Amino acid sequence: MRKVIKILAKVLSTIILLSIFLPISITLLLSVDSIQNFVVDKATEFTSSWLGTKVSIDRVDLDLFSKIRVQGFYVEDYNQDTLIYAGEAKARIASLDIKRTGLVLEGAELSDAKLHIRELPSGELNIRPIVQKLTSKEGKGDFRLYINDMKVNNVEFVYERLVHRNPIYGVDYNDMLMRNINGEVHDFAVVKGVVTCDIWNLSGEEKSGFKLDDFSAELLVDKGLIEFTGLSAETQHSAVRMPRMTISGRDWLQYKYYIDSVHMDGVVDYATVHSSDIAYFAPNLREWDVTLKDVDASFEGYVRDLAVQLNSASVGDNSSISGNAHIVGLPDWRNSQYDVKVDEAQITSSDALMLVAEATRKELPAKAKDIVKNLEWVNVAGTYKGDLKAFHAKGRMNSSAGKMNADVHIRRHRSSIDVRGDVATKGLDVGRVLNIPNLHRVDAHLVGEGNIGDVLVGKLKADVEGVEFGSYRYKSITAEGEVNGGDYLATVSSADENLNFDMWGAMNLDLENPTYNLSLDLRRADLHAIGINKRDTTAVLSLQLGLEAEGHTIDDLVGTLSIADAEYQYPDNTVNTDLILLSMYGDEGLRAAQLKSDFLDVQFQSYLSYRDVYSYVYNFMMTYIPLLYDDSAEKRPMSREYEVDNTMVKITAGEKINELLDAIASSLLVAPDTEAYLAFSPSANKMMMRGSSEALEYRGVIMANTSFNIDKKIKDSLSLWLESSCVYVGSRPLMPDFTITGGARENRASIRAGFESKDGKASGMLGFKANFSRDSLTRRRNMHLDITPSHFTNDSVQWRLLSRGIDIESSRISINQLRLIHPGQQLIVDGVVSRSREDELLLTLDNFDISPLSALVRRWGYEVEGSSNGYAVVKSALSNPEIEANIELDSLRVNGLLAPPQRVTSDWDFAENRARVYISDRITQDTTVRGYYQPVGNRYLATAKMNNLKLELIQPFLRGIVSDIDGTGDIDIRIAGKGRMAQLNGSAVVRDIGVSVDFTQVRYTAPYGELRVENNHIYADGVKLYDSEGHEGKYTMDLSLEHLSNVTYDIDISASDMLVLDTKAKDNDLFYGHIYASGSASFRGDKRGLKMDITGTSAGNSQFFMPLMGKENVSYADFVKFTEAKVEAPDTTTFLTRRMMAHARNRRSVNNISSVMDIDMTMNVGPNVDMQLVIDPTLGDIIKGKGSGQLTLHYVPKANVLDMRGTYTISEGSYLFTLQNIWHKKFTVEPGSTISWNGDPMAAQLNIDAIYKTKASLKPLLGGSMRGVDTSRAVPVDCYIKLTDDMMEPTVTFDVQVPNVAPEIQTIVNSALADQQSIATQMFWLLAANTFAADDTSAMGASFSAATGFEMLSNQLSNWLSGDDYNVVFRYRPRTDLTGDEVDFGFSKSMLNDRLIVEVEGGYLSDESLKATERASNFVGEAFITWLIDKDGAFRLKGFTQTIDRYGENQGMQEAGLGIYYSESFNTFEELGKSLKDRFVNPERRQRRRERREQRRAERMRQDSIEARKEDVEVKMATPQPLEIDNEEFIVPKFDTNITE
Repeated sequence: MRKVIKILAKVLSTIILLSIFLPISITLLLSVDSIQNFVVDKATEFTSSWLGTKVSIDRVDLDLFSKIRVQGFYVEDYNQDTLIYAGEAKARIASLDIKRTGLVLEGAELSDAKLHIRELPSGELNIRPIVQKLTSKEGKGDFRLYINDMKVNNVEFVYERLVHRNPIYGVDYNDMLMRNINGEVHDFAVVKGVVTCDIWNLSGEEKSGFKLDDFSAELLVDKGLIEFTGLSAETQHSAVRMPRMTISGRDWLQYKYYIDSVHMDGVVDYATVHSSDIAYFAPNLREWDVTLKDVDASFEGYVRDLAVQLNSASVGDNSSISGNAHIVGLPDWRNSQYDVKVDEAQITSSDALMLVAEATRKELPAKAKDIVKNLEWVNVAGTYKGDLKAFHAKGRMNSSAGKMNADVHIRRHRSSIDVRGDVATKGLDVGRVLNIPNLHRVDAHLVGEGNIGDVLVGKLKADVEGVEFGSYRYKSITAEGEVNGGDYLATVSSADENLNFDMWGAMNLDLENPTYNLSLDLRRADLHAIGINKRDTTAVLSLQLGLEAEGHTIDDLVGTLSIADAEYQYPDNTVNTDLILLSMYGDEGLRAAQLKSDFLDVQFQSYLSYRDVYSYVYNFMMTYIPLLYDDSAEKRPMSREYEVDNTMVKITAGEKINELLDAIASSLLVAPDTEAYLAFSPSANKMMMRGSSEALEYRGVIMANTSFNIDKKIKDSLSLWLESSCVYVGSRPLMPDFTITGGARENRASIRAGFESKDGKASGMLGFKANFSRDSLTRRRNMHLDITPSHFTNDSVQWRLLSRGIDIESSRISINQLRLIHPGQQLIVDGVVSRSREDELLLTLDNFDISPLSALVRRWGYEVEGSSNGYAVVKSALSNPEIEANIELDSLRVNGLLAPPQRVTSDWDFAENRARVYISDRITQDTTVRGYYQPVGNRYLATAKMNNLKLELIQPFLRGIVSDIDGTGDIDIRIAGKGRMAQLNGSAVVRDIGVSVDFTQVRYTAPYGELRVENNHIYADGVKLYDSEGHEGKYTMDLSLEHLSNVTYDIDISASDMLVLDTKAKDNDLFYGHIYASGSASFRGDKRGLKMDITGTSAGNSQFFMPLMGKENVSYADFVKFTEAKVEAPDTTTFLTRRMMAHARNRRSVNNISSVMDIDMTMNVGPNVDMQLVIDPTLGDIIKGKGSGQLTLHYVPKANVLDMRGTYTISEGSYLFTLQNIWHKKFTVEPGSTISWNGDPMAAQLNIDAIYKTKASLKPLLGGSMRGVDTSRAVPVDCYIKLTDDMMEPTVTFDVQVPNVAPEIQTIVNSALADQQSIATQMFWLLAANTFAADDTSAMGASFSAATGFEMLSNQLSNWLSGDDYNVVFRYRPRTDLTGDEVDFGFSKSMLNDRLIVEVEGGYLSDESLKATERASNFVGEAFITWLIDKDGAFRLKGFTQTIDRYGENQGMQEAGLGIYYSESFNTFEELGKSLKDRFVNPERRQRRRERREQRRAERMRQDSIEARKEDVEVKMATPQPLEIDNEEFIVPKFDTNITE
């Protein structure tokens, strides 16, 4: 047993010793060079044999602890070139069990290694055969290598294809060399040909200069598969994170066909990429400096078919993009197919400018840069499909300037490009983007197609929903255009309510002489609404325009421009013309143009080109006033020399020149035939201008019989001469024999103006000399002005203007003793006007008359008189002025009203930087106004307290509305604010107000009223007022002082039985009367016009007259007229005389605003109004009556509008029929007769039945046909007239009836009056002679003449005996063969306020035989007494006595009676019942109901009337045809261009 144990112990000891000393022994043996070389040689020989290529190792060291170090390890590829080389490799061998676990190394280091992968001539990579050797045929690796961790130092990697790209810059993908690769590799394994590892902190540098600072990833390489997981790569400027990236082929052979066969798949996670790094792979980005941040993307596919998804990426400061793309055809990017979708791209203008600058390496043009800046930001989404030659792009753009959508198809050909697409904008501010002033947002849709090449061909259509230009948005505009080479055609139409037109244009540039054609039908252009004319509230233009011309340049242009049927409406009038024609002609030698119109004729002729004409005028101005130009300005050379270079322009004012000026410059008037003539010749160095005018007027100042002459002298001096027979202010002569002389040369000028009356009592002279210069340092323009001896003399009074010089610079004006002096008076201005506090301007007043200051307030209607003493000082007058003043005013009068002596004082408050101002009464020492003025910000504050202020002072503000203002007021007001924004507030109490309304001529009084002043408005609420008869009403008022130059007012009056109209025919010959009414009236307007709305119900004792044969044109109606002494009529054919007369009328008459008055009146007329329609006032042809109806009246004098509507039903009345002012017969109008108006008052529709009652014997009519019956006695006869149809051309029918006769007599009478001719004949005899006509009218000739003579005398006697309130009738008919002498008389009168009516009528028969019966008397008579129980006469109590004139035994006897009458007009019994109810209910309650009802109905009627007057008038005008022009037939206007002194 002990022996066994001893043996086991020896074996175990041996094993232990072997395990310890064998490795040591082997290590020691391998450290021996000879042994080492032997082992390495055997190993490399074995490996080379196995791999089939050269493998060598310089040295291998193996230490005691299994550490191995290999130096000079070399593997050669099958092309005998280096594949792998390791300068030194160190590792610790963890396992050598190659058969089972493979070679396992730890702690490895690789230094100075090289890996060269090259393409072999066979097309495969040199590493592939080696890898295949390491893999068995069954696919199982015969070699396994594991390296747990390894450091890599100074490793070199080469990838080289047979064909190099050799780029100038960047990485050559076919020849890459990565040097100085350092890093760590963990878990490196080669198993069955599969390589896996973890790469940490790998860095290196490619030969192109690309540096990789840090690369980490998990790598898998297997049979054509390269996969990175958790890839992280960083450079100095970029950082890329890729969770996954795979490059895969079926095998490595496919990499030869990488573009089509190797699949790529990867994800980029919020990477940052700088353009400088990308530039190594995309050299075009070499100069960029752009960082793409937060890139979240993925890609999948092949190089030839690649899909990219960009979830997000940002660039610049605030720009980003997301989208996807599918690209087929790379790397041939020019011919690749792109399917790109941009989900959203947000880019700011600053980032866009940066990207463009980086891409182009130069600044954008200034205009393009402005466009980008104006966009501020853009949000884009869209798609792009196609290649770079043919593609379809569609997208939308949102920006700070608006929205735009586009859909475009483009196809490139070799020499042209096809374009098709449409663009739509929504609210796109095109003007802001393109820097086009006044153009703003555009909503439009454009559709077009065409071909762009050597010849441009295409079509374009635009539908503009809206475009904002200026302050107006134009709507509904369409346009279409076509182009084919040089042939252009376009149409534009606008259906906008304020710009309505159709335009057509054509241009052909392909012809030998290009042609131009244009046609414009401008139906309506409201220039005020669209913002062109902001001054006038009405500015409507319409015209027809045609153009036809041909030529290459403007110098050889031949053609005509015609404007036809032009009309321009503005607030005061309408100006129109039939034709304006501009003709132009040009050839190599002559250019001519002629404008002919009713307004102006212009003739132009020149042998210079238009450009040289401009150059000459430019050089001329530079020669004589060089200070107008900058130092850098140079004279313009003429384009060539001319044999003849005369130029002439002649302008002549037409007959309608002032119609045009009234519309565009209303303050200016020019006499027709005014001429101006300009001629010059550059070669002769001569220029002259001539002109003459009968009258020139500006703002009421008239220069009469004016002529002027401007000449360029030989010595290069310019002379001016002007003379006028007289300068007028209005119609008052101011400066007779007025002349101006002057001259200019270089920078010197002198002007002298003067006048002198023929008697020498009045004269004046004003002259100055000016020297212009430029400051040598600042180069600013300066002027020194010397006033030459100047004066104004009137009778023995002379004013002189003196000065020691005035220097005017850009920032200061120095005035040296400018004095306006007169014995006992003077005004002195001395000092400096500037922005400096050191400079002050002193104004000294010495007993100076302040009446010239009226010019400052005259436009408000005020005249100021008085004298002043004191001073005023202004420091830094041009900037934050400081003001100090002490001025006394004496004999102060405002519009003739004397004011107490006043003192105006001002001092400067330095603490508040403002001027304190006080106005005080020097007698009472009371301060009436106190306040301050702060120049900085133009702020002021003032308070005023005044008692017993004359209200007459507000008359100018209300002129034309009311006049003869009386009363006084106590005011307490305060004004404070900034400039025109200041606010007036306070209160006022007015007493004993009296005003007369100009239009109605009614005077109203208000004993007391309280007014509120709030925010520049003066308010009155429910102030009681009374008419001249004491009837009461109330008024409210809103008087706006927000714009003192145009005070507006809003006055409402409510009245109850008040006098509302009290005019005579001389006040208004269109309608007048004395009317009482209940209702309301409003007056609204300003200085431009008055709008009156009157609604009322007539009250008792009213009279209304309407002359129906008055003036045809209501615009000439005046409400105030003055009768003047008859003088010899002036010659009104001259323009000057007409202007003098116009100013004289304006000065004499009240400032009448009837020309801008707009009146709407709705009146419920009752039977309490006596209405008189005066058909012919000279003959007394008048319809008088009472009745009822609702009448509306619209009256606009300036527009010649008098519109009357409604129906007047006559309940009782009379018609005074006149025949050649010889016979006057009073017809009684039958109740129910009507007069209807439906617009024109003169076109009233009549339906009037009138009856004239007379007495006549039937004997002349019946003859002897009635035997046994006495027909010689006069019996009642009724003569009827029926007027129908149009009042000015009425249809008149007659009828004669004999009432109260026996039936057998009536039958004979009807037979005798069977037709209109016989009725008219008998009617004439009855009216002319009060007798029937016998069959034998010749026998009645003498008696008829006598009868008519006595009838005329009787009429005249009756007129003389009658008065205003009673009527007397006296008539005598002489004896005839059939009748005896007859005398008729009558008397009628209304008494007790027209409630009691007395009518008496009688006659005397001289022939006893004519008595009807024995009991009958020679005297016949009748009397009527009527009492109107109510005011309108519906209830009447009537008593009568009358002679029985019926044939019978009682004929000629008297009968008497008494009765009560009630009359009512109604259409239905329901209406009758309502009338009875209204009549018998409580009057006060009825009145209140009626007022409410009438107000509602009147308002409805007023609205209906206004609507009825609105008419939509559409004027259709044909487009004018331009005149045909032929070069040979065109008549060139030949003017005398010879220039003589």
